[in-house]
Amino acid sequence: MRRQPLLVSFNGISFDFALMRALLREEAKQLQADAGYVTEEALALTHLCDQFKCLCAQSYDILVEIWKAYPQDKKVRGLNSLDAIAQANGLEAKKMDGATAPHLWAQGRHAEVIMYNLADVIKTRHLFSMICDERPILRGDGKPITLPLPSEAQCALLNSL
Repeated sequence: MRRQPLLVSFNGISFDFALMRALLREEAKQLQADAGYVTEEALALTHLCDQFKCLCAQSYDILVEIWKAYPQDKKVRGLNSLDAIAQANGLEAKKMDGATAPHLWAQGRHAEVIMYNLADVIKTRHLFSMICDERPILRGDGKPITLPLPSEAQCALLNSL
């Protein structure tokens, strides 16, 4: 059986994916600068960055789908945040703000940041599962919204995890 990878995110297109690609490019540049020539490892990182760009283009971003369905509410603060939507759908509140994570990481508090990210992944997976099951999700104001289904293969991939 051939499996197609799928990145599922909540605001990944405008934040996470760009950050991850920038980190890959920066590491490749640093390896090249340290060696004084293009190393195999730098080439591999550049290739990985290019592959990742293609994968990002095929992703399913829950926030983007919400904004497509309700463009007039895009600027309403807190209405469509992962925290507000997660809580409206019975999931626990986020333990910290995303802006805090880099500071904690710099302080060496890696486990806290990893647990924070893991909690976001679990929330996103739960919402994506609801979408694949054709159940509406609740926005931060409690209004139910039904988002377009990902492809059948993408939903099947979720169920295999």
